[in-house]
Amino acid sequence: MLNGEVGIVVESHPRHKLRPKVLMVRDADHVELTPYQHLDLMKAPKDSSGQPYQIAKEVPDGTYGIVLQDFVDQGLIMSAPIPETSDEPWKD
Repeated sequence: MLNGEVGIVVESHPRHKLRPKVLMVRDADHVELTPYQHLDLMKAPKDSSGQPYQIAKEVPDGTYGIVLQDFVDQGLIMSAPIPETSDEPWKD
């Protein structure tokens, strides 16, 4: 995130790819959050400084000790893609 916190995208919207549902797993100092926090960026949640959460960049698996397979094994994220909600998601 732009504020330095780290999350895992758990569901994305075909028309709003930068506003997915995210499982927040590290704070701005990259310390593990307990418990993890679920955020829906479509709802424009704000961080502790009052700024809306925004995705900064994608980082490789294993960064900050975050291994996606560990979250799949714990049932916290799904390994399969989320199905589209429409037969033609690219059309309005």
